[in-house]
Amino acid sequence: MSMHDDKYGLQTSRPGRSGGNDRSRKTTGRIAALLVFGSLAVLITRQEIPGVSNLIDRLFDEPAWQAAEKCRAMARGQTSQPGFSRMERSGKTKKTEDGYYVSGIVISVLDSEVGDHDYYFSCNVTSAGEVVAIHSESVLTDRLNRDN
Repeated sequence: MSMHDDKYGLQTSRPGRSGGNDRSRKTTGRIAALLVFGSLAVLITRQEIPGVSNLIDRLFDEPAWQAAEKCRAMARGQTSQPGFSRMERSGKTKKTEDGYYVSGIVISVLDSEVGDHDYYFSCNVTSAGEVVAIHSESVLTDRLNRDN
């Protein structure tokens, strides 16, 4: 369709002719495809790279991220060798009436005698950022021994 002025000075369209409208449709389609691709890329990156997930959590909900960081720091300090511990799972944070509940934190430490020692943590953190309760369980896991 093309646009032209009629005898009254109004713009009307004529069917059958292509004009600027096709160009704007192509541009809109390209932008939509780019947005879909970008969204998928962010979702996949967030799942696969912990640092990206951490950054996104911090951008969208700073207080929840800070609560999770406090819990992770306290959890790491309760392992047998904090300096050699590694974060396997950073956990999930849920809002509660009085603050936050952080669960699913898994920290591993290599023990020279028994293999990997996995620590599972969950915490209650106040809105002010104080850890008021922490629960932990530990499991010895020899990842080199396939019978485990």
